[in-house]
Amino acid sequence: MHPALLAYTQGRIAWSSGKPAEAARLFDASSESATIENLGAIASDARVLAGVVRVAANELDHAQATLDLAAVKAPAAWSRETERPTCPLAASVA
Repeated sequence: MHPALLAYTQGRIAWSSGKPAEAARLFDASSESATIENLGAIASDARVLAGVVRVAANELDHAQATLDLAAVKAPAAWSRETERPTCPLAASVA
């Protein structure tokens, strides 16, 4: 199991359960883990969701910083060269 995906899923659950602070913390953890695991798309999505949750919680300064970081890192996250295959089938197709 990937820690990034676990934190991402728990963040979605926390957000839908009305716990924005916990959701933002989990999305931040997910983006950190995804960056380490070289899962750029997950890292990018988690950063955006962390920013959206902070907007909804009216933490606008923190939301702006989070979304600024997401915007800066987004182009690299979607680059095919930076995301490694996570399973043997994907590796063989690539």
